[in-house]
Amino acid sequence: MIDQGELLYNALSKNKIIMIVILDACRFDFFEEVNDIKGNLRCVQSRGSSTPEWLKNTWIDFYDKVAYVTANPYVNDKPNDRGWNGAEHFPHIEKVWDWGWTEVKGVPTVPAENVNKGVKKVVEMGYKKIIAHYMQPHPPYIGKITLPIETFVHARFKAKGVKNAPVDKLRYWNVDIETLRLAYKYNLEYVLEKGVKPLLSEFSDFKIIVTADHGELLGEYSNFGHPDGVIVPELRHVPFLEVE
Repeated sequence: MIDQGELLYNALSKNKIIMIVILDACRFDFFEEVNDIKGNLRCVQSRGSSTPEWLKNTWIDFYDKVAYVTANPYVNDKPNDRGWNGAEHFPHIEKVWDWGWTEVKGVPTVPAENVNKGVKKVVEMGYKKIIAHYMQPHPPYIGKITLPIETFVHARFKAKGVKNAPVDKLRYWNVDIETLRLAYKYNLEYVLEKGVKPLLSEFSDFKIIVTADHGELLGEYSNFGHPDGVIVPELRHVPFLEVE
């Protein structure tokens, strides 16, 4: 299996104008089924089964001239709860999880459209190498099926330094697996339609790669989500699409 990290490093070093799109918790098998964006699609091995683990194992140097636009609060300009500090690796962290947080269908999240606003902001700042990290298809689910599970409210409050952050009441195991898998699929369709495709249209001069930080367990092995340190295809096999 091809190592995702090496592909990312090579892409950043060889291209003067490049955008790396990160779909949070996106499995290769679901992406292959849903995606209709043309390009060279490969299945690659992620270096983590959660965002903090992926960040720590993938982004280990300082990536000069690269702006990181993020809906995920684990990407911050101060240390996250696993000790990784985005400011030590990137000259600019655009914290969409802070200013772009809102409600969609009554569910607190960062909509894909707000990540695109963050990308426009850093392009206007002069950045030509950009990582755009969407929240979806990671829950909460805001596609054709709405499920307010794993909303990142707790992680966002922690990133802002708030103690005793609230915890989600609705969890994966409160939902039947068939509904959960369908909601996940619809969330992936949502981020491709509302986030990635408009980005491709607006920034056609960029070399664009679509990939993911890790995958997602949806009942496999009697487990859900994406715990650290787990090496199974559902968590480590992610898409790597070089857009035509």
